[in-house]
Amino acid sequence: MNSKKPHRLTADNSLSIIKQLADNGCISLCTITVQQPPVILFANDAFYRLCGYNDEKDMYSCMGIDTWRLVYSADQPTLFGTLKNAVTTKKSLSITFRIITKNGSIHYVHMVGEPRREIEKIVIDAGIIELVNKGAATTAPVSISVSEPARPAGDYFLYTTLNLTSGIVDYEDGTSDYICRQLTNGLIISYVAYLSTHFVYTEDRSEFTEFLTREHLLSLYVSNILKDKLEFRFITAEKIFWVRLNVHLTKQLTSDEIKAVLVFSDIDEQRRKMERLAQLASRDSLTKLYNHEATVQHITEKLSVFENGSTLSLFMIDIDDFKQINDTLGHQSGDDILIHIASILRHSFRTSDIIGRIGGDEFLVYSTFNASDEVIHKKAAALCSSLQLSIGTNPTINVSASIGVAVAKKKVSFTSFYKTADAAAYTAKNAGKSRYQIVETSTTNDAPSVSLSPKTAPSFNSIQLQPLLQYMDGGILLIEVAAEIKLLYISPSFKTAFGHSQTEKWEEPDLLKEIYSPDLKKFENALRTGAVKDAPIELTFRTEDFSGKINWRHLRAVRIPYDNTFPVVLAIITDITRLKEQENVIAESNERLRIAFDQTSSMLWEVDLKTKVFAMFDNTTQTYVANTIVPNFPLSIIKEGWIHPDSVVSYKAFCNGLLRGNPTGHGAFLVRSRRTLEYCWAALSYHTLYTSTGIARKAIGITEYLPSIETKHYRFIKENRLFTALRRTAYSCAKINLTQDIVEEYYPLKTIENYPSYSSYCNQKAIHLSGKDKSTYWNIFSRNNLLTAAKNGKISMYKEFKIKKPNAAAAVFSQEMWFTNNPVSKEIYAFNFCCNISKSRQWLPLACNPLLLDNELSLYSQDTAIPYIDTLVSHLPEKTPFAVVFIKILGLKETFDAENPSSFTGEGQIVGHVFRFILGNEYILSNYKQNQFFLFKPYVFSKSIIRNQILKTFDEVRKVQIFLKIKRHLHFNFDIAIGNTSEINWHIVLQNTIKNTEKK
Repeated sequence: MNSKKPHRLTADNSLSIIKQLADNGCISLCTITVQQPPVILFANDAFYRLCGYNDEKDMYSCMGIDTWRLVYSADQPTLFGTLKNAVTTKKSLSITFRIITKNGSIHYVHMVGEPRREIEKIVIDAGIIELVNKGAATTAPVSISVSEPARPAGDYFLYTTLNLTSGIVDYEDGTSDYICRQLTNGLIISYVAYLSTHFVYTEDRSEFTEFLTREHLLSLYVSNILKDKLEFRFITAEKIFWVRLNVHLTKQLTSDEIKAVLVFSDIDEQRRKMERLAQLASRDSLTKLYNHEATVQHITEKLSVFENGSTLSLFMIDIDDFKQINDTLGHQSGDDILIHIASILRHSFRTSDIIGRIGGDEFLVYSTFNASDEVIHKKAAALCSSLQLSIGTNPTINVSASIGVAVAKKKVSFTSFYKTADAAAYTAKNAGKSRYQIVETSTTNDAPSVSLSPKTAPSFNSIQLQPLLQYMDGGILLIEVAAEIKLLYISPSFKTAFGHSQTEKWEEPDLLKEIYSPDLKKFENALRTGAVKDAPIELTFRTEDFSGKINWRHLRAVRIPYDNTFPVVLAIITDITRLKEQENVIAESNERLRIAFDQTSSMLWEVDLKTKVFAMFDNTTQTYVANTIVPNFPLSIIKEGWIHPDSVVSYKAFCNGLLRGNPTGHGAFLVRSRRTLEYCWAALSYHTLYTSTGIARKAIGITEYLPSIETKHYRFIKENRLFTALRRTAYSCAKINLTQDIVEEYYPLKTIENYPSYSSYCNQKAIHLSGKDKSTYWNIFSRNNLLTAAKNGKISMYKEFKIKKPNAAAAVFSQEMWFTNNPVSKEIYAFNFCCNISKSRQWLPLACNPLLLDNELSLYSQDTAIPYIDTLVSHLPEKTPFAVVFIKILGLKETFDAENPSSFTGEGQIVGHVFRFILGNEYILSNYKQNQFFLFKPYVFSKSIIRNQILKTFDEVRKVQIFLKIKRHLHFNFDIAIGNTSEINWHIVLQNTIKNTEKK
């Protein structure tokens, strides 16, 4: 909840404040029946916004008719008792309680209201305001302290409230994968156990479970520690990531309950960033090996847990004559050699070994491998050989290394171990360089064992090809395909291939980190498959550079013989970004053409002039349309009836010119539409493509359907569009093929499988009807009766029914059927619309005669609506406010079906349907004169609310016009007047609105 100072309200000043704000639409208004549970009869837009919903339909689609669930469960008994007491004592009420909004957040609100008797029951008219200070402070003694925290701001994926007093879970929200709704209102211990078992990393479970014990959280509250946090690892099917759990403890002032709010936030990126920073602090900036301090620290820690009986070795590597490289070739060449030596050391030792640069040209390696003396000798000899390098051209300098190895088989200090390895390296260097000495610390008091190798034979093979590899197009790699993909060698040009400067200080890359994440799995699979099957590898993939730019690469690789435990492949990677960009340019051009064609009714087709095969082309999928590939053009097309007999002669002449290879051709013909299966006029044109030798090979053509007069089929299309446009304004609707007994479409979005036939659809509709209404429903809306009515020329059928569902208030719904024919299949269709009109029908028992619809606007006729309103007004209590709205439509023209004025497809009836579907539940809508109608509504608190509803309905009318491609612009003149049953006759109010409308 907001921590700002709340409004202060009392029963004395609340009603006056509510009334002041009501006319501005700033207050939530509602009318409530006092039953168990209470039911909302009326609410304004501000009420739905307060509860987090867009409108009434949004709320009922989410909650059904059980709107009592809006009230926080703990406050429901108190609120119901207050409502009941107000009805019993006939006095005003004033109460503060909590509501639960659509997104699950809890808000404190204050309600004031007065009981009022309607015809058959007593209801309460109430105003509600949220207890948040919005700058208009009131002066009342009631102070509400909101102690329950609101949903937190910022990123979080799980939010839970624990009631520590009762030991249950109050509320949970967040990403659906992590929510366990079945444990909400369950025990805290069960909830914590579920999270720990399913989502907490094994090593962190004990700490997580102990942290969230009820006893621990209560002890924090007793110690006045109201905030605490825990960081742990969260596991899902896809990944493991770090999470911060923030706990906020609070005490409810209204119930003295102690609650804990748990907020789970993903801090994986932040945590890993801190780890990377810590790692950078321990790394040498040039080689990315451990620096001196980190090397000493890590080796010391390893030696502290060393157990006698194992064999440890410490390699001291000193580069020979390194100063000569810097003096002769410059410091850049010296840096290149150090980076290359670091790479060799990484690939020569295990990842568990400790490798560090402890000086300018000195490296130290601690090996934890429990190796024999023979293995240690081989490792030292191989290292000496691999560290013989050659750099530069004119002059070329040979590089080598002197290595000292200290071997220990008992506990030893770092200082002693290091001195032994350093002395051995010094001895090797003084003995002629490019060799190694191994000193094994004795397990007795005897002198240590010393072994000095001869000078390693020259083998300057490692970077002799550097000048070539530096400037080649693309990069050459040696890749070890083991459990982890490792780089054994990279050419200097690899930097360029991956967007780096060759002079840039650049850490040897982790190849997989360079690859764009969506392509990573494909890249690994290709390498492993090729390495295992010893088959050539060819792959196109993407990389992402340090700036986030995506580049395209092409890899060719093959497995090669190599002295290595795991398979090694030699790969060449080239940059193909420019080629891909050119492909994208071509694809964009094609897409522009496709979009351009989509904006027209044109269709593409082509004819192969050699084979005489015709095919239509789909602009969207860029493929040939199925079932349109026709041989023996044009005879097959004519034979199958796609060309009207009246156009066959001219169409043949058109096709003969095409087959002769004429450059272009055009003509207008009667062709059958693939969409409607009816003949209509179409313009055909083509352009011929030729080979390089001038032979006509293919004709590319366009078919564009020409506008034609409106036919019965056009009406059928319009009625389908009208159904689609109006369905979102109705409570529910269906498109029914009566001939085949099929429900083809249903809205809201339920699967058609729920209604395999129209009979099952009727059964579902009639399930909550009373026996009499059910019999009436079947007599009117049975399939046989509808078919008979449609065949006899009836356009529509309308009936209202009262529905009573278990544990719910009775509701009145209208059922309306519109009939039409499919002129191609001759099948009879019905469009069914169902609307909730409960509110406007609560006075229906007062009507002497039934309400009837007129033919012009599909609203109630004056003859039945005006007597109904007269009777209603006579039964309303004194001083009951009411509203009258008069509307005149300008620019209206009936154009859809001039032959049948009673057809529902006229524009006037479209307007009437939209108004009836949207406002028919709250207003009584009646036709007045041609293109004029009025609305009546009792119990109106604010003119601004009425105006907003009318303007929104106008917007809906225009949306339907746009959907139906009606280019005519309608203009609405209207006037709103509010009267009082004790002060003015509603007929006078109506006449005043008519006069005011005519003046506009």
